[in-house]
Order: sequence, then C-alpha cells, then structure tokens
Amino acid sequence: MTSPARLAGEWEQQAGALVSWPTRSTDWRDNFADAEATYLELAVIIARINHLYICCDDLTTRQHVQKLLTAEDLPTDRYDLFTIPYNDTWTRDYGPISVYRENGVAWLNYEFNAWGGKFAHQQDNQFTQSLHQHFSDTRVLQNIDFVLEGGSIDSDGAGTVLTTSQCLLDQARNSSLSKEQIEEKLKTSLGIQRVLWLDHGHLEGDDTDSHIDTLARFC
Repeated sequence: MTSPARLAGEWEQQAGALVSWPTRSTDWRDNFADAEATYLELAVIIARINHLYICCDDLTTRQHVQKLLTAEDLPTDRYDLFTIPYNDTWTRDYGPISVYRENGVAWLNYEFNAWGGKFAHQQDNQFTQSLHQHFSDTRVLQNIDFVLEGGSIDSDGAGTVLTTSQCLLDQARNSSLSKEQIEEKLKTSLGIQRVLWLDHGHLEGDDTDSHIDTLARFC
C-alpha cells in the first residue's frame, strides 16, 4: 500500500523543469524557427534559476540542441539532455505529475489520449515510463489507469484541486466514470481532500476542452 501523497503548489521548491524540444514533426512545423528561438530563450532563462531537463525526439535533435546551448555559454551542470520520442511538445499534459510521499517524491503516470483522442499520442502516452528509466534510482513511478492531463488540474498545495467540468467530465476521456468516481480517483492518487469544479469558461480554439491552467490558478 502506498503512503499518503501531497500534490504541491507550483510556487514550491522544484528539483527541475521539464521541456520537450520543438521539431518540424510537431505542431510547430509551420513556424518552427520562431518556436525554436522562443524555446532557446526559455531554456536560458529557466537554467539560470532552476535545473533544466530537455527531451529530444532523436539523436540528431539532441546534437542540434547541444550546439545551441553551447553557443549560449550555458553551463553543462545546469541542464540534462535525454533522447525520448514524443508526438507533442506540451510535457505539462503528458509528463509525470510529482507528489510528495513519506519516502520522497513519487511520479504519477496517468494515461494520456491527446485531449480526448484529437491527435496521435502513442509516444506521449509512453513518455513518462521512458523518462523514468533515467530517474529510477531517485523516483518511484506509479502507473494509474485514469486519463488525466497535468494542465487540467491546479493545486493549492494544501489538499484542494481546481478543475473544470468540461474537461474532466468529457466522455472522450473517462467515459465509464461518474463525477463522484472521478473525484475519488483524484483524491486517492493525488492525496487531496477537496475538488473545486468550474462549470463555465472556455477559450476559442482550445483543444484541451477548457484546461484550468488557461482559466484560473492558485497563487
């Protein structure tokens, strides 16, 4: 039986930040140069204050990213590069969700189906499992049979999670579960006591079905 968990607030101390590098095979294909320039700028800023973990879809991309970071004089002890295939660059939604437990930090690996089956996602759904191979000595991995994206929940770090009905009750995600059963899944896996549901709010063109991280946040 696993020990009780606590889902931190995003303002708490972090061991690092995780990104997947844009490539011409992802959604950035039509504006790849601008996207990569932005990611490079983000990487430099993040690495100044936090350790940076960068995933690259293949060895060629990894070598390319290494050259970019070297040209920016970014110290090699500020980042790590991994070669892991992915369909999309939005690691917030398909990457590991970290919780605190008595014996340290654990990674929760939820199912990912690309926001209700909208896009290809086989590699993204396997991403956390692949990444964990590089952290197996320091992180426990728990696989959870439940579709959940990181951007669909927001935590106050003290037992409350904020989410939206349009996303978590979407029939393309967990169609066999009721609202009460979904709440119980969240409470059991994330160690929370309360779920606050927003029934309204939407951004035009949003593929996520009203992720909470685009609408309201704890701070």
